[in-house]
Amino acid sequence: MTWIIGHFLAACIVVSLGLIGGGFAIVPALVLLANIPMKQAIGTSLLIIVFNSVAGFLGYLGHVSLDWNLMLSFIVAASIGTVFGAYLAEFVPASIPCHKIWGVVACRYRMVGCVTLRKNSTLHGKYY
Repeated sequence: MTWIIGHFLAACIVVSLGLIGGGFAIVPALVLLANIPMKQAIGTSLLIIVFNSVAGFLGYLGHVSLDWNLMLSFIVAASIGTVFGAYLAEFVPASIPCHKIWGVVACRYRMVGCVTLRKNSTLHGKYY
């Protein structure tokens, strides 16, 4: 039990430092270490993301100007996407190897991140 708590603490530290996304660390920890079913682990991770987002929003509120129209458009789009995604999830069989799909998605995001860092970084005074 102690090593489970240690893993969760390590995952929380890595997530809070912004080194990796919350679902990337928390969902595997819940599924593999705590033997929680995948759907519950994903729901728990999403709930943690909601709390982190609300805390960040409240932290910025009053300190920076916010584009309320842009935020409202994202809220509407995300809500529609959530309902549509939940509807589509009913048709996806559990036997699909999702780890391979997410591996491709993770590699793509890593490539985009590397290109972005390369374009925005300086090395020996030269911009790349």
